[in-house]
Parts: sequence; structure tokens; C-alpha cells
Amino acid sequence: MPTITATPFINLSYVLVETDWADIPAATCIRVVRVSVVDGKETPLRPYVAPCGESGEFLELSGGHATFWDTEAPLDTAFFYRAEASDFALLDHEIRDSFSRTLTNEWNPGVDTGQTWTLESGGGLADFDVGAGVGTIALGAVNNSRRSSIGSNISDADVYRDVLIPVTATGAAIQSAVMTRYIDTGNMYRYQAAFETTGLITLSIIRRIAAADTTVATLATGISYSPGDWFTVRGKVMGTSHMAKIWLRGTTEPSAWMVTGTDSSVLVAGKVGGREILAAGNTNALPVTLSVDNFLAVVDFVVTETEPLTMPSNGYFWLKDPVRPCLDRRLTTSKMLTPDCPPGLGLFFISMDTEGYNPNAIQVLPTNSPDLIHVSRSRSKVSSTLTIATRTFQDRDDALTLNAAGGPLLFQAAPDYGIPDRYMGIGTIGVTRGLPDHRYQARIVTMPFAEVLRPVGTTQGICGSRFMDLCDIYSTWEEMEDAGLTYESLIAGAASPPAEGFNSWDDIEAGYADWDAVEAAFPTWGDVAGGP
Repeated sequence: MPTITATPFINLSYVLVETDWADIPAATCIRVVRVSVVDGKETPLRPYVAPCGESGEFLELSGGHATFWDTEAPLDTAFFYRAEASDFALLDHEIRDSFSRTLTNEWNPGVDTGQTWTLESGGGLADFDVGAGVGTIALGAVNNSRRSSIGSNISDADVYRDVLIPVTATGAAIQSAVMTRYIDTGNMYRYQAAFETTGLITLSIIRRIAAADTTVATLATGISYSPGDWFTVRGKVMGTSHMAKIWLRGTTEPSAWMVTGTDSSVLVAGKVGGREILAAGNTNALPVTLSVDNFLAVVDFVVTETEPLTMPSNGYFWLKDPVRPCLDRRLTTSKMLTPDCPPGLGLFFISMDTEGYNPNAIQVLPTNSPDLIHVSRSRSKVSSTLTIATRTFQDRDDALTLNAAGGPLLFQAAPDYGIPDRYMGIGTIGVTRGLPDHRYQARIVTMPFAEVLRPVGTTQGICGSRFMDLCDIYSTWEEMEDAGLTYESLIAGAASPPAEGFNSWDDIEAGYADWDAVEAAFPTWGDVAGGP
């Protein structure tokens, strides 16, 4: 079964999302969608450069694995991740065959959604034809099944198929079933309609492993049949839950499942399809030829999800470049400059000016009329100005660099700050000096903006960390270790490039084996700033 895991890196405001589809060989491209628990909004994560698929949201699997970084995860808000495979999503999760073709001794090609049937029987392909808008299956021997399977590595599925019973069974039942998790003739689940010699139908859910049948659930439906009747058989599996129903085609589908059961076995994935057989003891004249039509399998194994999680803000703001997360900067008002924590991009203050919205309507003065015409339209998104005061010239330059690419920026804050996450198209930036008597000569950066749609495009990927990315969260090495952060994880999963005059994690890793060695050489953050 495919898996997906999500690991938050709180100090970076990022989430590492890892998918494993190694047991689904047919899957080649994966996308991951973030889903809000609050309103159900779905946001695709950005793949790295050179994604696969036309939509640009899918990442090619490598050895069955794909890794995403969610660098835009909301703060203090519950969400979860869902992974999907493009190969099946492009089929809208359906396998469908209306049998609208004419073929002899074969069912291929011609499946509506492009797949290929695998046909198996004691009589070979001669038992299978297509004509007059239906598929036919000739049962030329007793207790010898015919199997038609399609798809690959499907776990959960909802399968429908119409079947025509041509005669009343004599001696023993005529059986027709839809299958899930079909591997071979000895291993499958089937949702089986047995057309009994009594003229009634028995519906069963049967597990077959190593050619041995086990009845999971069964029901004498009381439904009668006559030669020439069409019935719809439906079977569904979700995890360990199985269910089935049958009804006369053209009548209303029963709202409730007729047969349900639970089964935990080694059968976790396979094909879908159908199976027909004359039960041992059947005495009908041979061959008994059944017709089938309107095959539909809705397959949903291509979706796998994480448990909900929340990225805490810890009181910080973030200003991010969605496409170039190496430029992302954390904005903090909670700490001032201290001897043990060198300057990073921080603030004396941050503010959001009065919010403005363009009007919902305009008034037009027409020709030859004394009355104005009121023209309504949807209200545009908010516009305002973000103002920050940086601590150092380097911080000022970082703010300008963040805007240099010209793309929209993402402003994030804790929900209790009162300003939702916004993608901002920045206008003309202004930089002014603070008061001359301040100990630190702040540079006040004003960024007028209009809210815009989330920009599309791939990510250029995260980059190595600076130790000062963490200095406002952890004062000592012990605090960092107590928080469960490892030396390797911090080196691998950090947000911003080294600033001039400071050491990067790569610099530290080159000279020290682990945290103990670092601590022995550098008791405080300030010592690290001095270099190894």
C-alpha cells in the first residue's frame, strides 16, 4: 500500500512530506495536496523543478519515492496531506467498458478508458466475443471458471457490471461475480450472484486464497430471475470492509447494501474484473453463454492521507517567496539583540496599515438620461502597506533581495494577530531611516501591496540553514536537543542561506561530528558567530 508521512520543521515553518509508492509499479508521478481541516480547501504542493504531467503539480517518482517540502503551510491551523498518482487521477479514478465494438475471440482493444483486459479460461480466447453492444462469455465446461481482469495493483474499488442470465439453472447454480484484488485464479475477492435451480438468487462475498474459498457473508436475496433477465451486480471493498448488492437492471438501485462483511487477509491489492462458472453438478446444455455490459470500476487506491497536524507560529511572522523559499525570512518582535543571539532579520516593529478594498460598483452617467447607471461587480481583494523596521543594514538588504525577483510574496502570521495569510503583489518599496538617537540605526521598509492569487510554478527548493535561524527559539544546545532536533535533521532541513560573516551548518558539519563536539567548542550561539 502507498504511504505518506509529514514531518514538521517548526523552526523553519516548513513540513517535509515523503511518499512511498514502491509497491504500485504502475504509478510514475505523484502530487501532494494540503487539505484544510477548517474549510476543506485543497492546495497542491509545489514540486521541484522539472515536474511531470501536464498540470505541473506532479513529481516523478524515483525508486517509488517522492519528496515534497511544504514551505507555505498555514500557522496555528489544522491541515493534513493527501497523495495522488497522476496515472490514475487522469482517468478520473475510473475503469469503464461499454462493449461498443465487434470482436471475435477477444475483448481488446476498445475499453472506454484505455486499459486492456486479461482473459483466462479453459477454452482460451474462443470463449470471449464482443458484439451487438455486449461482451459474451461461453461456459463450455462444468466447474471451470472464466475470468476477465483489468487494471493493476488496485486496493480499494467499487465495481459494477451488468449480466444477462440466458437460462434457468439445472442440477446446480450458474454463478456470475465481480472481482476485486484479483491476483490469479487462486487468489481474489468476489461478490457473487448464484442463479439457483430454484429460480432465485443467492448473493455472497467470497475470499479465495491458495484456491480455497471462504464465505465472508452470504444472503438468500429472495430475488427471482427468468431467462433473458439483466441484473446489475455491485461489489465494493474499502480496506477490510466488503459489501455487495444486486438488482434488476432498469429498476432503482437498493439504497442499502444487501451483504456486508469484514475480512483481514493477505489480499491487499490486485486487479478488478469478473468471474463466471457453472457450479459442480450443473446439467444445463453446453455451452451456457452469458452476456455482460456496462463494466465500471471506481478505484480510489490512488489516494493516501496523513493524520491532521498543526504548524505552531510561536509568535513569529513570516515573509516568504513561494517559489524561492531560500529567500524566506522570519520576522520577530519577541526578542531584541542579545550577546548570545547575533542579528538575524528581526524588527523593532511591524505594522499593517489600514486595509482598503476597491468599490463593488461604479456609477456611469449615460447620454441623454438624467439618471446614473449603477454597474455592480465583485469586490476586489484587499490592498494595504506592510511596514517593518529592520535591525541592521544586512536585514534591510535581505528585505530588498526578497522582493528583487518581482514575484508575489506570502505574509503569514498567527490567526490571533487578525490578518490572514496573504499572497501580496508588492508595489514601490520605500526605505527610510529611524530616529538618529536610536542605539541601532533601524531602516524602515514600507511595502505597499495588493492581494493576489497564489502564484503557480515549481519550487527552486530549500537550502542550507544558518544557525541564527534558530537562535530566537533555542538559547542553548541542550534546549535544541531536548526538543528532539538532531544535528543531521537541522543540516538537511533549513530555510535560508548563510549570511556574510556567519557560519552555515555545512561549515559546522565539516569540523564537528555531533552536538557534543559543537557544544564543547562553542558554549553559546555568540561563540559560533565568531567562527570555528
